[in-house]
Amino acid sequence: MSQPYTPTPRTRLVREADRAVYDREAAYRILDEGFLCHVGFLVEGQPFVIPTSFGRKNDSLTFTAPPPAACPATERGRSGLHHRHLA
Repeated sequence: MSQPYTPTPRTRLVREADRAVYDREAAYRILDEGFLCHVGFLVEGQPFVIPTSFGRKNDSLTFTAPPPAACPATERGRSGLHHRHLA
């Protein structure tokens, strides 16, 4: 078994907690099977959820947002959701 993640109050699964996976290699296998996800954020109190693609290399995830035309007008240019590397 690989190094487990240590969940925090913000990352601990609450709903259906019995389905949680905190093993690093198991999480990597789940991530490596997909390439699409949904990212949620707030702009001036308005929630938005957009589909985006992602990739993983080692411990880093990279998200790529859709083109600005696909994003809500109030969000364009202010959310910082463009090609962004998150470590």
